[in-house]
Amino acid sequence: MAERAALLPEIGTVKVQATQLAWQAVEEAMRLAGGPGMLRELSLERHWRDVRGGLIHPPLEDLHWQSLGAALAEGAGGDGRAVL
Repeated sequence: MAERAALLPEIGTVKVQATQLAWQAVEEAMRLAGGPGMLRELSLERHWRDVRGGLIHPPLEDLHWQSLGAALAEGAGGDGRAVL
């Protein structure tokens, strides 16, 4: 159980980065597709909604970076000199 808790900062980082990259990809695809990209007949509209949902599901990006910073500072003995 402790091992799992120790992985939470890394898991959160992976989630945030994957969601950001997916959002960038879908945004670019929507720009390329133009108006038809919003049609339900195309899967792009569904991907846009799905990725957008990832941005608001926990961990939220700003809260993740705050908790990661706190975990790193704690791991460095509280002096803030953690090395990534």
